[in-house]
Amino acid sequence: MAGAVLAVVAGAGAGVKALAERAPLAAASEPDAGPWRQDGPLVHGCTGPGCDGLAPGALGCDRADAVVTLAEHRTEEGRRVQVRYGRDCRALWARASGLRAGDRFALRLPGAPARTAGPVGEEEAAGYLATLMTGVSGPDAAAGATACLLPVHGPEECAPVR
Repeated sequence: MAGAVLAVVAGAGAGVKALAERAPLAAASEPDAGPWRQDGPLVHGCTGPGCDGLAPGALGCDRADAVVTLAEHRTEEGRRVQVRYGRDCRALWARASGLRAGDRFALRLPGAPARTAGPVGEEEAAGYLATLMTGVSGPDAAAGATACLLPVHGPEECAPVR
């Protein structure tokens, strides 16, 4: 009996890992969309450093009731870039909207690899997009994080966490 339970748990873990590995580089990040949604408590597929390089939407880390926007910048043209923190997943990512074809955006955190998404295509520009995540120990570890819009034309514009 114990062996059967362990086999089921191991199989579920392998399924989560396989799903995460197939996540795209710039994942759609619409609230309450994705395979981890349910009515009730958040079900997520990673925590802290285990979220490094994974898509927030694919793993349930972007659920509206479990996310805090730590910094935001809006351009004069209506583009928006944010630093987002998933409380239950303990991870950061950049989210952007109002983009133009060819734009890119990035999350930068001292001591961690930059997470860049884009260039954005025409069809992707209409919605919210997110970079892959960087796991952190908690919201205080986000100090110094910056989400930057890298427009195809014009200067870089950033939203720093203070």
